[in-house]
Amino acid sequence: MKRASREALGAIGAAMTVSGDKAPLSASGIGSVNLSAHRAARAHLNSREVRSSRRHVWAAAILTAVLSVRVHEAFPALAPLRPGLLSVIAALVLLASNTSLKRLFVAVRLPAARWLLAFVLWSVLSVSTSLYGVIALETVIILLLGVVIFGAFLLIEPAPASYHALSGVLVVAVVVVGIQALLGGFVQSGRVGTGGARDPNDFAALIAVTLPFAMAAALRSKRKVSTAIWLVGVCFLGVLLLQTGSRGGLIAACVSTVLYAARLPGRHRVLLFGLLIVLGTVGIRFVDDSITARLMSITNLAGDYNSQSETGRIAIWKRGWDYALDNPMLGVGPGNFAQAEGARLARERLSGRWLTAHNTYVQVLVETGFPGALAYLGFVSGLFTMALRAWRPRVGKLASRAYHPELFASLSAFLISAIFLSHAYNHALFGLAGLIALGCRTRNGRSRGTSEPRQIGREAPPFGNRPAYR
Repeated sequence: MKRASREALGAIGAAMTVSGDKAPLSASGIGSVNLSAHRAARAHLNSREVRSSRRHVWAAAILTAVLSVRVHEAFPALAPLRPGLLSVIAALVLLASNTSLKRLFVAVRLPAARWLLAFVLWSVLSVSTSLYGVIALETVIILLLGVVIFGAFLLIEPAPASYHALSGVLVVAVVVVGIQALLGGFVQSGRVGTGGARDPNDFAALIAVTLPFAMAAALRSKRKVSTAIWLVGVCFLGVLLLQTGSRGGLIAACVSTVLYAARLPGRHRVLLFGLLIVLGTVGIRFVDDSITARLMSITNLAGDYNSQSETGRIAIWKRGWDYALDNPMLGVGPGNFAQAEGARLARERLSGRWLTAHNTYVQVLVETGFPGALAYLGFVSGLFTMALRAWRPRVGKLASRAYHPELFASLSAFLISAIFLSHAYNHALFGLAGLIALGCRTRNGRSRGTSEPRQIGREAPPFGNRPAYR
């Protein structure tokens, strides 16, 4: 009788445990059944979260390849099938069906995410006073897609495997686009581009952002075959960068390489610099003489059109400051810098090209005003802070294997390229921002099923003392 009573009480306790209530543990059988039921419920919850996180990883991979890199443009024969649109819809469905409101609210706690949302809201307000409302509205939609890319990364459960997979997707996608650019003959005045929406300068900036991740993958790999494959990718991207003939892209790549190598062990540093010296010596022979002369002109910009012509970058930046002072609060509207140039030409009864800003910071200031520029700089500063913490040397015995100096190197490449290009709404930035957020959470947070340390040495987590969100 006592045994039957004990078994009955144990069954009740198990049911109460699964339903979330507390069961008394006075009988020995009750405690064992409660513990077993609790483990089963926790295992079921973990399996659901793992499946949800995997779907978020797939969504982030699709958005990175399609929106940040535009890899579908490498296959023009598939254009009638609208692969880009279908892929984005699939990614949005994966995100919408596997994301709770609570998880969204937790993701917004990141300071960079809050600044980005502030920039989006101010850009929406700027549409009402824009010079051309249709262009402003289209630009805001592009910006919202960038927010979706960033948000997809914030929803991923932090784990080294997820970070490595997504950074690998970025590298492979850029290599695929580069191969198609060479085979497809997308050449402008001897300079390699991707065709479509990217000219050689834009493509060079994308390569400069991607190179640190390719180098990190090569040095991280433990298999000789994998290491050789990644090194081939690094060499290919380096030669491709030279063939774009972009001086700004070359400067960005050199700075990012130095920053990345500065935090490597001595033998890896020597190997990397040796590889780059050989690559530069051999790669320069594969480019036209006109590109070589263009790259060599970096040291002699006194007679360059950028500093002498009214259509050069310096003259455009000066006019941009005047446009910003004329519209200090809401700006001329997202994507409307060229329209501001056209309005100036019309007022002065001149003819000429409607030029873009050729500087991301001037572009944001002119198009969204001083408040919008402040929000954008807050977003970039948040990314800079996180990436810098991941770049610092490892301290103490609890050094994490997810230490990522490539994040700061890649962000530096983008920030340098942004001085010469209008990339305020470029989706490559939002993919990079997502990788920075994911890499830092992986580095400082303990993900389920891994042995990542909570903290590295004496450094504090980049999100304060709060635990990494799940």
